[in-house]
Amino acid sequence: MLHYIILSLVLGIGFFVGEQYFHLPWITAEWRVLLAFFLSVSVLTSRLHSIGNQHTDKTFALLPLVATTLRLLLSMIFFGLMIWRGLPNRTLFTVTFLVLYLCYLGFEIALSRRNLRPNS
Repeated sequence: MLHYIILSLVLGIGFFVGEQYFHLPWITAEWRVLLAFFLSVSVLTSRLHSIGNQHTDKTFALLPLVATTLRLLLSMIFFGLMIWRGLPNRTLFTVTFLVLYLCYLGFEIALSRRNLRPNS
């Protein structure tokens, strides 16, 4: 869980610096909401992964699949609600959402690969 907090802090600092000092036009105004959402979903899915790693029965394989499905469903619901709410620049929000989704997903995969058993 600490890894996700550090990732979110690094991304948040990057967004903040880009927004405040460089006035980058490709930074969406909703970046704080996006980071908070992805941090909360990542903490939830990492908790499901750790519960699955504690067991050696069927939940070992089931809970990571549930976590990935939950991440996808929550992301779709969140994205749909944000677009339905009405945003001034939907394209920019969509691109930022997809980039952050892939960033957090890649980070989750890297952490999961690091925790794999060496003989499996």
